[in-house]
Amino acid sequence: MIQIIGDYKEGFAVVRLANGDYTFIDSKGNLQNGRYKWADSYSDGLARVRKFNGKFAFIDKEGKIHNEKYRFVDSYHDGFARIRLDDGKYAFIDKFGNMQNGKYIYADSYNNGFACVFLEIGKKARVDKFGNLDFSEREWMEVIKQDPSLYEFIPPEKFDNQKFMDNINHILLKKINKIKKDDIKNIDNGKNENSSKGFNKSYDNCKEILKIVKKKNQAVVQAKENMAKLVDNTQQLFEMEETER
Repeated sequence: MIQIIGDYKEGFAVVRLANGDYTFIDSKGNLQNGRYKWADSYSDGLARVRKFNGKFAFIDKEGKIHNEKYRFVDSYHDGFARIRLDDGKYAFIDKFGNMQNGKYIYADSYNNGFACVFLEIGKKARVDKFGNLDFSEREWMEVIKQDPSLYEFIPPEKFDNQKFMDNINHILLKKINKIKKDDIKNIDNGKNENSSKGFNKSYDNCKEILKIVKKKNQAVVQAKENMAKLVDNTQQLFEMEETER
């Protein structure tokens, strides 16, 4: 005896077997081979299941298991699934299991291209499918003051606004210089070993900020070059089509 749970979605319905295991049934009444502790309906071609070891995973319509290493996953929406990591933070993975760089105190699922997230600095934001945060320019200045590492998530189109980027870079430089000055005061002419260690740690933090800035700038440049090539290729195709006419 089986019990169908919910409606058919994407050609399958969740069923609970007599022994309490979960699986899926297609519209012809055929049961999938996989058995699970719990299962959810298909969404974006993948279904969320909980294995008997307690871990969550996804299965495709052939029953093949994907991304089975997380303590919690949500269903796919707009091509991304919300996951919870071992440290309790939330993130997103695409259908290939690639995880976005951003990690959040909390996150909602994607809807119409954006997901609502809560940052460690206590701010609520929207994140797009590329992991970029959606803030106004004024908000971005406050965000960078609180956490310079969030520079990584400035949308590429913002880099076209030179005045905005000048203000952001000014904030970053002030932040780095403040870190250096504060720690120089605590060195005590090298007599305090803990102060020296603190200085070295903050120096590493400064280098990390600069590394993030460099990496993001290179990514933006590459994205613009790729877009320019796409525009050129498209223009060439139009020109070829006009010539053939």
